[in-house]
Amino acid sequence: MQKDGNDETKGAVSGALLGGLMAGPFGALWGAQIGGVMGANNRAKRVQADELAAMGLSEDTMRLARQTAAEIEAAESSLAIVKRADNSQRDLIARLDGEMEQSYVAAEAALRGGDELKARGHLEARQEAKVRLAAAQADLPAAVERVRSMEASLAALAERARRVEEQISRSVVANRALRDDAILGSAELPPPEDPLEKRFRDLDKK
Repeated sequence: MQKDGNDETKGAVSGALLGGLMAGPFGALWGAQIGGVMGANNRAKRVQADELAAMGLSEDTMRLARQTAAEIEAAESSLAIVKRADNSQRDLIARLDGEMEQSYVAAEAALRGGDELKARGHLEARQEAKVRLAAAQADLPAAVERVRSMEASLAALAERARRVEEQISRSVVANRALRDDAILGSAELPPPEDPLEKRFRDLDKK
């Protein structure tokens, strides 16, 4: 039974790597770099914007995330295309192989029936399929190599995305520590003096 060519590309078509990143702790960041979830309502977009603002990330970090997300999106799309081409090539090989077998069986049947002309026609068809099969098989290694190359590129981008998330995590922790220090420092300050009470004290001193 032949595989459906779409089965092996579902992950890439749906953006498996980007989808995983958007489902992670920094999903708001990755989602913002590719325009967020398509069709998201205004409330969802506001929540995403608030989450992003709370991270307090630098422009350099945002730029790196934007570039990485764009490259991942393009790589996943390209991987889907080359996988479909690889599957199509394999389907063509399987179909031509089947045509050769059918032509051979038909030629045998024609000979048994005493129809040599018909048998010769089936054998000629088999030979044509054989030539096309050889060409298709010769092209298959290139299709396989394109898939491997794109998978390697995507793996490298996944590693880059991991490093970006580590950088984001460090920034978020540092920003949270700064906010906590600021809150603690303001809490230790004495409350501001009431202006009216100050006036009364000044009058008592006179």
